[in-house]
Amino acid sequence: MDKNKIGYIWYCLNVIEGLYYSEKFELKAIFVPKNRITSLISLFANSRNIDLYIIENAEELHNVLVKYEKIISCCLMYDCGIIIKKETIDIIDIFNIHPGDLHTNRWNNPLEYSLINNDEYITISLHKISEKIDMWLLICTLKIPLLIRDTLDSIEIKIYDHIDQIIEKLYKFINNENIETENILHWGYNKKISNNLIVIDIKKDRPIDIYNKIRWTGFHLKDNDHYSEIKPLHEQFRPRYNKGANLFVDQESFVITDIVRVELDLHLNKTKVYKINDNIVIEKDGYRFILKVDTKTN
Repeated sequence: MDKNKIGYIWYCLNVIEGLYYSEKFELKAIFVPKNRITSLISLFANSRNIDLYIIENAEELHNVLVKYEKIISCCLMYDCGIIIKKETIDIIDIFNIHPGDLHTNRWNNPLEYSLINNDEYITISLHKISEKIDMWLLICTLKIPLLIRDTLDSIEIKIYDHIDQIIEKLYKFINNENIETENILHWGYNKKISNNLIVIDIKKDRPIDIYNKIRWTGFHLKDNDHYSEIKPLHEQFRPRYNKGANLFVDQESFVITDIVRVELDLHLNKTKVYKINDNIVIEKDGYRFILKVDTKTN
């Protein structure tokens, strides 16, 4: 069986390896941003005789892809931070794996918003890109249960476990097999999460809201036996742009970076916030949150 020749854009080694070992694709080239190249990607490409290009912007990417117009049939990206030029899309089909639901969770920080919004599932979307960000043709979606103890790192690992399924769907689509697609026509994008965007509202937030606003920072509960030992599989794990969730109490501000412990106490019927040593404690609706504070900003 002849394999489809393909290129990969961005820096996720798990997707690179998934394409390389796929029985359906032949990975010909990898295009990695200069500020995202890692030693492992370089070692893998060199040891497998895959062309590796280090690029700085969309213009450089376009100039390199022009050379591959007749060599590869398409390119795949994962959660790519480059807006592809229209001229590039005109010469080669480019597909993107987006870790969010394109109907409701587009562009910035999709995994973080899934946690903050208390979603039941993480949705992985495969779509053919256009000049409109995260718009155009939706090829398939996969849903992964979002567990109460999940963090960004554990979610990333789950997504990587499903990459082969996404690659299989891509193969079926480009080979005109029976794939039900959908045109995404709705607008609206996530705001990029900044250091002051996530605020714990003591009056309005439910206990689950408080929990979710902190766990997106990648915390590990001390009693979280299943995930506490998880380490990044490779150097390419998603960079963290956040410093934590903000809490404002009596003219003081705190940046909460971690949950030390969550206690259930059904006698707690009043909302309280107080300090114990270097920690902040929030009591609300039967729950006691012992929280770690970023001492550098307080």
